Amino acid sequence: MAEFESLEFRTSFTVPDTLTVRQQLTFRGAAALAGGDMFVRFWAASKTIIENWESEIIPDMNNFDIDEASDPLAADVIQWTGTLISGHIAKLGTVPKNA
Repeated sequence: MAEFESLEFRTSFTVPDTLTVRQQLTFRGAAALAGGDMFVRFWAASKTIIENWESEIIPDMNNFDIDEASDPLAADVIQWTGTLISGHIAKLGTVPKNA
C-alpha cells in the first residue's frame, strides 16, 4: 500500500500499490462521470481507491458535499489528494528502468 500524509492538511490515507483492471476501470469511470474541472474529477475518481482515510478537515470523504461546504482548507485537501493519486496512478503504468 502506498501511504500519503499531510500534517498541514491533517489528512492521511492509503491506496493500493497495484490496481486490478476493475479498479482501473472504476477509477476512470468515476472521473468521466464526475464532470466539472480536473480537481472535481480527480476527487471523485480518487475516492474509489482510497483506503484508511483519516482527515480532520473532511472526516467522511464519501458524505462530504463539495457543493455545500465552504472551507478553503477542504478545497486544498481535495486538490492535494487528487494530485497525489493521479500521480500515483500514472506511475503504476511506468515500466521500471532495466526491466
